[in-house]
Amino acid sequence: MINEQEHILINNSKIQDILENELILLISPNGIILESKNLDINDNNIKLSNIKDFFPSHIYNTINNYIINIFNPNNKSSFEFSFNLNNNHFYDTIISKITDDIAMLFIKNIDKQKSMELKLEYINSLQCTLNEISSNLMQSHQTNFENLLNDSLAKLGKSTQVDRVYIFEFDYDLYFCSNTYEWCANGISSQISNLQMLPLDVFPNWIKLLNQNKYIYIPSIQDMGEEFFIEKELLENQDIKSLVLAPMYNGDKLAGFIGFDSVKKYKYWDNEIINILKLASNIFSGSIFRYRFESDLLNQKIIAENANRIKTRYLSNLSKEIKNPINSIINYSELLANHNLSNICVNYSQIIHKNAKNMYSLINDILDLSKIETGLLDINKLPMSVKELFIEIYENFIQEVNYKKLNFSYKIQDKLPALIEFDYDKLNKILSIVINNAIKFTDKGNIELKGDIIYGSGNNLMDIRFTITDTGNAISEAYFNKIFDSFSNNNGTSLEFDNSGIDIIICKKLIEALAGTIYVESQLGKGSVYVIEFFKVKISHKELSKSFKNNNDDLLSIYDADINLLVAQKLVDSTDKKVLLKFLDEFEDNFKELLIELLDYFDEDLINEAMDNFNILSEDYAIESFLDLTQQVKDAALEFDIKLINECISTILISIEYCRRLLHNS
Repeated sequence: MINEQEHILINNSKIQDILENELILLISPNGIILESKNLDINDNNIKLSNIKDFFPSHIYNTINNYIINIFNPNNKSSFEFSFNLNNNHFYDTIISKITDDIAMLFIKNIDKQKSMELKLEYINSLQCTLNEISSNLMQSHQTNFENLLNDSLAKLGKSTQVDRVYIFEFDYDLYFCSNTYEWCANGISSQISNLQMLPLDVFPNWIKLLNQNKYIYIPSIQDMGEEFFIEKELLENQDIKSLVLAPMYNGDKLAGFIGFDSVKKYKYWDNEIINILKLASNIFSGSIFRYRFESDLLNQKIIAENANRIKTRYLSNLSKEIKNPINSIINYSELLANHNLSNICVNYSQIIHKNAKNMYSLINDILDLSKIETGLLDINKLPMSVKELFIEIYENFIQEVNYKKLNFSYKIQDKLPALIEFDYDKLNKILSIVINNAIKFTDKGNIELKGDIIYGSGNNLMDIRFTITDTGNAISEAYFNKIFDSFSNNNGTSLEFDNSGIDIIICKKLIEALAGTIYVESQLGKGSVYVIEFFKVKISHKELSKSFKNNNDDLLSIYDADINLLVAQKLVDSTDKKVLLKFLDEFEDNFKELLIELLDYFDEDLINEAMDNFNILSEDYAIESFLDLTQQVKDAALEFDIKLINECISTILISIEYCRRLLHNS
């Protein structure tokens, strides 16, 4: 006996046969089929007189509602609607009233049109997915590429409605290939761990086709020919039913392939879809091999930087070894010149002294240049006074200027703030290099140093310009573009910096490290103007304070007072008073004398031990203000930078002294 479900399936099957072509039915208001065209009911062994017996209940109910409405004189005389059987067959339907007692039902199969619509929607969706994947991978960088690529495989797998998407890459040197990336749908077993370092001989026929830039499409693994027995066995072990493989090229060389597996069911792709999959292959291959290339460049850059660091460390150590004997030569040549020697011996000692000092300066320049080139240069932007810097430069050069009978002056624009946040030492070196050059090649006339604002943006930032003007030998236009070339010399012009061009290179690189520019304006017979500009320089609204000046303590200085006071004030504001007092007492008992000793005697091991223990003390009291300073001390110890060690330790000592005084006054 046939149950209701089986009856429905059988009836639907017969209806599909009947509706294979266009069908016209004439129907009465009560649903009686009066006449049919293009349909011989008897030939199909179906004896139906009512649409209720012809259509499934859900379709009948829809048609019957339209029949009721169409015979209502107040409604339309024609309706259009669609329906489907088993979600596989689709039909367009028109019902029209012919007379008051007869309606015509026209039914047309639209499977082909519907299939085309669904295919176009699928292709459009797939292309949108590829556009999104391409955009994401193009914007990826080294740190997130792997995650983005795996996400992209997942999007592609879901969009193509497959069970597994994967990428194989070739290694021709070792003649093997490996599964490097994989996405699997829910319930599908991963295969990536089983598909590593497979000999290329495993895919002999596939490799041949892929090398011809052809895709591989297998709608059914069971139908593979005998010549593919090796590949067939590999696929059967993974329960694959259908697949598509698309070649991946790096330039003109086959570098791998991308695969799409259907495991749960057999899947069929037409040429249009497969061509889109080939496009996906091109997107992934381009992204992967760009990533590989950039990774190699990055690794080479790291290797080069490490080599430069080693070189810098070597130069630093070497310079220390050379400086000691040179210092001895300088000192003993000075002592020798003070003894009762013949004139010729005095001249010899002076020559020795002068050349030793030049060599000492050259070693320092080489070391500075090496630090700049390897990125090990520290930039310390702190509140500083341009006026004090100009005064210091003036005092350093006035004796030499007077000796050459030149006029040397400086000028600061009134609008220039009293304090800016900048690297005092590096700006001093930059301006001193250019001024020294101007003095050297100016035989008569004037040298002027000037500082002014180019552009001010609000109360916080400004663009600042320094100019050094001389009346020395001018620079001809032929040399304008060569001024800052490495180690270039131009005879007879003010381009001849000391130390065979090293100074000018250091000067330019320091300016670039501080986000500035330098250029030269020159006119024959009138001299040269060197223009140095820095952009978005921060204005400091603090003042250099002298209120905590301790005349009995050589550690305190006018320049450091503002910085140290800020550190102390921050500590007082952010720390519980009782906790801070305990910290200060413990520092006084265990560290103050030790740090003062470090100012007079360099011992790298002792410095590191002292800084580590001081950090432990700071961490115990949750005080972070000195962590950067202690790290700078340790770094400076590696570079034998005694000046920086002294500056940082002094800052710690002075800040703590200020802190205690602030607490006392509160």
